[in-house]
Amino acid sequence: MKAEKIDPQSLKPARLMRLLNTAGLGTVLTEHRLRRHRNRAGYSIGTDKTINLFQYAAWLTQEFFREKRAPRDYAEKKRLQTIKNNEAVRTAQDIGELPPVADPKRKAESLRSFKAFCENYFKDVFYLKWSEDHLRVIEKIERSVRHGGLFAMAMPRGSGKALALDTPLPTPNGWTTMGDIRTGEEVFDEQGNPSRVVFATDVMHGHPCFEVAFSDGEKIVCDADHLWMVHNGSGWETRTTGSLDSRFPYRLPPTFPNDNRHIESIVPVPSVPVRCIQVDSSSRLYLAGRKMVPTHNTVLCQTAVVWAALSGATPFVCLIAASAERAQNLLENIKTWLECNVPLAEDFPEVCFPVKCLERIANRQKGQKHLG
Repeated sequence: MKAEKIDPQSLKPARLMRLLNTAGLGTVLTEHRLRRHRNRAGYSIGTDKTINLFQYAAWLTQEFFREKRAPRDYAEKKRLQTIKNNEAVRTAQDIGELPPVADPKRKAESLRSFKAFCENYFKDVFYLKWSEDHLRVIEKIERSVRHGGLFAMAMPRGSGKALALDTPLPTPNGWTTMGDIRTGEEVFDEQGNPSRVVFATDVMHGHPCFEVAFSDGEKIVCDADHLWMVHNGSGWETRTTGSLDSRFPYRLPPTFPNDNRHIESIVPVPSVPVRCIQVDSSSRLYLAGRKMVPTHNTVLCQTAVVWAALSGATPFVCLIAASAERAQNLLENIKTWLECNVPLAEDFPEVCFPVKCLERIANRQKGQKHLG
C-alpha cells in the first residue's frame, strides 16, 4: 500500500483533524474547536484554506501557558457590565462635532433683521413684495423681541393667500362666494364650527394663479401665495400653493365632512381676480369649495417665534394659541422647520443639528451631550 504524503506546513482542516484524531488519543480536535482556534489565532497558524501544524502547535503551547485570569463572581461581572452599559449610553448620547455654518454672512444678516430672516430661510412663503402693513409689523416684532414690550395687530397678508371670487364658501346661512363675503359674516372652521370673518381684502388682480384638484373631486383656484396646511409624510406644515410639489399627494387636515382628503394636482391657470379673508377660528382655517376644503392664511408670527429663539435675544419665547390642538399644530410646524428646513439647518447647526439628532424621541433630550 502506497503511503500518503503529508505536508505538515500545509494541511487542510479535514486532513488535520483526521491526522490528530487517529493518533490513538481519541477525538482531540473537533470541527467547532478548530474553527474557534482559527478565528482567534488568525493567519498566525496558516492561510484561509490550510493550517501549518508547527505554527498551530506553537500557538496552542503559548495559549496553554498564558496567565489565566481568576474567574469573576457574579457581583464583579455585574459591575463590569454596568460600566460597559453606561459607557455605551454616554457614547450614544453625545452628538459629536457640530457641522460648520454654511453661510456666516447670510446668518449674520438674518440675525440682524427679521425681514432678512424670512426672505433667506422661508423663500417659498415670503417671496412676494412686502406690504406697508407687513413692514410695520416686522419693525414692531424686532423691537419687541430685542427690547421688550407688547403690541397687537390683526393683519392678513393683502398681497396674497387669496381665492378666486367665485369660490363657494359654506356659511351658517347657506352658500356664498369669496367675492360676496363681508367682514362680520360667518363661515365654518375645519371642525364645522361657525367662525367670524374679521377682515376681507379688496379684490386683487394680476396674481399668478393655480387650480388645485383634490381627491374628492373638488377644484379650487387660488393664487400662488395662498397657504395650505398639509402633511408632508413626516409632519404637518404650512406651505404656499407655489411651493407645493404637484407630484406629491399632500394630505389635508381632517374635516367634519371628509377626514381623508389629499391634493391630486396643481396646475397653473390664467390669472383671475382673487380675494382674501381672515377668520377668528383658533386654527385660522376655514372651509372653501362645495366639498368644504380646509384652507389657511398666515405664518408670520410662527416665523417670528423661530427668529426670536434662534437669535437668542430673549431667553424664553411664548407662543399662545386659542386651543391645545391649535398650539400643538403650531409647535409641530416649528419642529418641522427645525428638522427639515435645509438653509436653516445649514446656518444654525447649533440648534437644528441637536434637534434632528433627537429623532423626535423626547427622552433623548435628558442626556444629550455635545463633546461630553
